[in-house]
Amino acid sequence: MKNKVLTKNVKTSKKSVIQIAREVGVTRMTIYNYMDNLYFPNVHIANSLARLFKTTTEELFPYYSKPKDQLYNKI
Repeated sequence: MKNKVLTKNVKTSKKSVIQIAREVGVTRMTIYNYMDNLYFPNVHIANSLARLFKTTTEELFPYYSKPKDQLYNKI
């Protein structure tokens, strides 16, 4: 499942994925992996991306902002 918020921000940005990656200090493949939810950024990268897109980390990565009991299905 894709990170729809990050994907939307990247696609509506006037910068290429390569430019975004260089500003944040990662490779373009890392940005694509974040968009595909294959990897999750550390705090420093998440904050850099949020600052770049003028949003908050919680809005950019909503998965992290949910309480623990909402992350997993209860049996």
